[in-house]
Amino acid sequence: MRATAAEAAVRGSNPVSQILASVKTSTLRPRPVTAYEPAGGMPPAGVNSVGRADYTFSRDGRSLPTRVWYPVGPGPYPVLVFSHGMLSQPDDYAALLVSWALTGVVVAAPLYPHTSLGTAAFNAYDVADQPLDASHVLTQIALQNTVAGPLKGRVDGSRMAAAGHSAGGITTTGLFSAYRDERLKAGIVLAGTDFLATPFTGPPAALLYVHGRKDDTVSWSAGHTVFEATPWSRALLSFTEAGTRPARPSSRSSARPAPDSCAGPSTAACPRCRPARWERSPISSAPPGPAPDRPRRACRARSGRPAHRSGSSPPRKRRRSPRTCPGPRR
Repeated sequence: MRATAAEAAVRGSNPVSQILASVKTSTLRPRPVTAYEPAGGMPPAGVNSVGRADYTFSRDGRSLPTRVWYPVGPGPYPVLVFSHGMLSQPDDYAALLVSWALTGVVVAAPLYPHTSLGTAAFNAYDVADQPLDASHVLTQIALQNTVAGPLKGRVDGSRMAAAGHSAGGITTTGLFSAYRDERLKAGIVLAGTDFLATPFTGPPAALLYVHGRKDDTVSWSAGHTVFEATPWSRALLSFTEAGTRPARPSSRSSARPAPDSCAGPSTAACPRCRPARWERSPISSAPPGPAPDRPRRACRARSGRPAHRSGSSPPRKRRRSPRTCPGPRR
């Protein structure tokens, strides 16, 4: 059963200080794992195109405009609620959320009233109210399955998940602890930590954690502690050179790949391809060697033919361009 706001508030005498403390150190204790057993059935089918729709929800006077990316296909599809980070907005994560929708998932991303970019009433401590907002958005999205509109027949209310980044990651752990939403079967916590130092509760679920070791906002050690305190199926992916902020497109034109894409195969030189587990791994087992020499053109002097006609000036020596250089590549 989901906790009410009053029930969650009494878990600590000062919830605000607990949120601030948890970004550096989590007090949760390691727990043994009870494996999550997914229900039988087929996984969602990927699609070739994604649609977008905007909705305006509200809960207890809290406005929750929500952007939804949905698979263009017959459906129904699982639904995931995504919570943005502090002073961010859903569109900052559009490339990631579109990629999830392409796998066959309806992704709903609300704009939280007091922690989003551009809000006129910013309040970092409002994170404590966001789990209930996320649950409300899930409920409203499920209702769209029977209402005329782009989501009609596309939403599978029996398969729900939650994900979030930074403050949104804290919101997500709240959905599996203080404000447990038992409809959730899985979660993804990006650079997050615990919610009000509240242990996980409810039926088993599957949780994936992703965290950067150089995160100076929400420490990696706090995220690792929360990972070890998860009592269900869990996994942690750590990045050695990553912080906490999502990459945003540069205002200047550049030939470098956009933040939502990588231009080539995974290499240690690419800043988007450096997870700790693979950073020092070679791309292939054989070390790269020099490129084979290109065939040289026959020298006229060595072939016995005159280098130039009698009475004429010798030809000018032309500097070889890199394309015609006969030597090995450097």
